[in-house]
Amino acid sequence: MKKTLLTLAASLLLPLAATHAVEVENLRCEYLENPLGIDVAKPRLSWKLETGDLKPERGIKQTAYQVLVASTPELLAKDQGDLWDSGKVVGDRSIQVEYSGKPLVSGAECHWKVRVWEEKPETGNLKPEKEMVTAWSKAAQFVTGCSWNG
Repeated sequence: MKKTLLTLAASLLLPLAATHAVEVENLRCEYLENPLGIDVAKPRLSWKLETGDLKPERGIKQTAYQVLVASTPELLAKDQGDLWDSGKVVGDRSIQVEYSGKPLVSGAECHWKVRVWEEKPETGNLKPEKEMVTAWSKAAQFVTGCSWNG
């Protein structure tokens, strides 16, 4: 009987959890999706937090982020940022985060992804949920253009 009740409760709550899962999406470099020929030495990266139902999550607060940038998609898939691993950066910034890794060369393919730590605010008498980290975003990329004077 208890097992049946637990199974029923889990089946009812699972869709709610999936609906409110926060994901990092809409990755942009210099306001563009997967741009070719970026002509700045330190491109600016941006992302958005969204829920599984594709609506921006209200009441979710980004408390930190981590950006990985790799020279190959294979390294990025292994969570290795050979060009830049920002580490956990405390803050809510998600727009125009400046690349701060190894100097970029002309024609470099840069593969990147982001994860964020987030906190849901108080609701009623409940305290905020403990800070949680999202899954890594899907990979994005940018390619540097011709040489520039940095």
